[in-house]
Amino acid sequence: MKSTNLRAKLRGFYYKFKYHFLLRKAVIGSHFYAYCKLEIKGPGKIFIGDNCKIMPSVFGQNYITLYTHAPEAKIILGNHVVLRSTRMGCFTNIEIRENSVVEGASISDSDFHNINASKRDLDFEKLNKPVVIEENCYIGTECIIGKGTNIGAETILLPGTVIASKHIKPKSLICGIPGRVFKSLPSPVI
Repeated sequence: MKSTNLRAKLRGFYYKFKYHFLLRKAVIGSHFYAYCKLEIKGPGKIFIGDNCKIMPSVFGQNYITLYTHAPEAKIILGNHVVLRSTRMGCFTNIEIRENSVVEGASISDSDFHNINASKRDLDFEKLNKPVVIEENCYIGTECIIGKGTNIGAETILLPGTVIASKHIKPKSLICGIPGRVFKSLPSPVI
């Protein structure tokens, strides 16, 4: 276990050196652990908080992609965020706040093209909307989160949920295609 953590810490240092200092594509906080591969591409900026981990999925997929597609695009990961085999495509803003876990999900704030076939490449950027995942959320394996989604704090998306352009109340359990509130979660008893 110690050798695995040491390798993850060294790999995290490598990615921090590569993307933070050398290529200047990302700002990466302290104690960044990389248990799998990380790829950052695009003209935008990536902000990764302290004590974040990138990890492979339980199915063995060991790749995280954080892609920005515009100079003003920002992907922001709060402190203590865990990403497992996650894919992100950003034109405006994707934010995952503190203590959230994202398992093998796809997150996008754009359709990447106009849905009208005759206007395929015209002005689709006007329809882009930011994605926000609040604190202490859990996003299950193979979830798809589309543009304009705001997920409230302490919410759980069950595996395979597809959701877009919705504002989800805090402490909700979401499932299905399209994602719907299955039930409200109780407050923890202290």
